[in-house]
Amino acid sequence: MINTALAELSQGIGLSLIHVSVSLFQERESIMAHFYGTLDSNSGQSTRCGSKGSGMVTQCASWAGAVQCTAYIDGKGVDCVKVEKIRWKMRGERKLLYDGPISEVQKGQTEAFGKRDS
Repeated sequence: MINTALAELSQGIGLSLIHVSVSLFQERESIMAHFYGTLDSNSGQSTRCGSKGSGMVTQCASWAGAVQCTAYIDGKGVDCVKVEKIRWKMRGERKLLYDGPISEVQKGQTEAFGKRDS
C-alpha cells in the first residue's frame, strides 16, 4: 500500500519511485540510533541514543572538573570519539585526552589516558 502511494505520488509530481524511496531511506538513516549512552546513578539507569547525524555528547562531572566524550562519525565514515577534560563550575582544566576511532580505544590502545597508580 505504501509503495502504491509512493508510485502515485512520484508520477503525480514527476519524481521517480527510486528517488522517493532513497530519500525516505536516507531520512530514516539520519534519525536511527547509531550511538548509545547509559547512565547509572542513585536514580537508576537511563539510556540515550544518538544518530549518525547528531552524534552524542556525554559529561561526567565532580567538584574537581569534568570529562566530556563526544561520539561522531569522521569524514571517512569511521565511528570516532573525542575524550577531553573540561572545566566544570569554574574548576578543573581543559585538555584533550583522546580523539580517534572508537575501535582503537576498544583494543586497549589508551596510552593517551595514562595509567593510574593503584
